[in-house]
Amino acid sequence: MLYTPSVVIFDGRGAEVLRIEAYVRAFHLQAALDYVAGGAYLKEPSFQRYVQARAEEIRGRGGRVEIMK
Repeated sequence: MLYTPSVVIFDGRGAEVLRIEAYVRAFHLQAALDYVAGGAYLKEPSFQRYVQARAEEIRGRGGRVEIMK
């Protein structure tokens, strides 16, 4: 790790799936945890695309996406 705070998320086999080396807001941290826990990384290799789709889905249900909180 080069920066703090850092989060490294591993899959069930112990392979690194996602690394966050920066301060992130709650929306992005929640998305990162959902991305790995839900297995989305197996279908969508781009975390950024996953985050965008997740935000669109939340907005589509009438929810608010608070990126800066």
